[in-house]
Amino acid sequence: DTQAMYLELTRAAADNYHRSRKRHGVVLDGEVAALHLRTGNFDSAAKLYEKVCALYSGERWHALVAEVLPRLAECQKQLGDLGGYLSSCIKLLSLDRGLVPVEQRKALQSEVVRLAHSGLKVPLPVDVSALITFCGQPGPPLELFEGDPGTLPVTVWSGFTDEISLQSLSMTLSATFSLDESSKTIKSADGPVLSPGKNTIVMVVQPQKPGSYVLGALTGQLGQVAIRSHSCCTISAIGSLENDDYLSSERPVRPVLQVWLLKTCTGSN
Repeated sequence: DTQAMYLELTRAAADNYHRSRKRHGVVLDGEVAALHLRTGNFDSAAKLYEKVCALYSGERWHALVAEVLPRLAECQKQLGDLGGYLSSCIKLLSLDRGLVPVEQRKALQSEVVRLAHSGLKVPLPVDVSALITFCGQPGPPLELFEGDPGTLPVTVWSGFTDEISLQSLSMTLSATFSLDESSKTIKSADGPVLSPGKNTIVMVVQPQKPGSYVLGALTGQLGQVAIRSHSCCTISAIGSLENDDYLSSERPVRPVLQVWLLKTCTGSN
């Protein structure tokens, strides 16, 4: 009725007004942060820039994130917050290529590699789901019998600008239907080198219990940095899996591994 419509419109207007006030406040925080940065008050600047980046990211204003995030990264670097600085570098690398110039991307990747191999005193986990995605190969799943090992080729898409060498790479296998519903880990035969774009990595599959399995999370070791990606996908954002373009983050529905129960046949005389 009319009263209910009026109530709904008024509530929507009020919510929008409150969101608008919050946005304007955070934008002004950015101006204050810039002043703190110029005067060397990096701690205060970093706290305000974190609020600004959170708002811009939440609103999907990626072009504004690309402007503000380098300032936050500079504050974190000056403060010795290496974990935060590394995370900001990864986030910048995860932005659209048109927002971050190639030379800046190369410098950011160099910083990530430098920190991973010499700048960190303790191991650090970093989520790279927006930068590295993965999926199974097209076609039917790999078929094995219970107790048999095998090899499983998977596609890994890297958003890094240059090649990057990992000490190890592993993935989890999650059962969609199995006698054992716990996740299993499969590992690459060697420490892979990921080239920009599409890579085919061969994973070693140890004997599994009968059932169907899909890919879970990807983990890798880059020096002291443990990278992790949950972006498992099934198709390319542009065309087929033969395309080198970015892979979309869609949950897989097609199993990559099918393990059959091995039946022992006995005969009678």
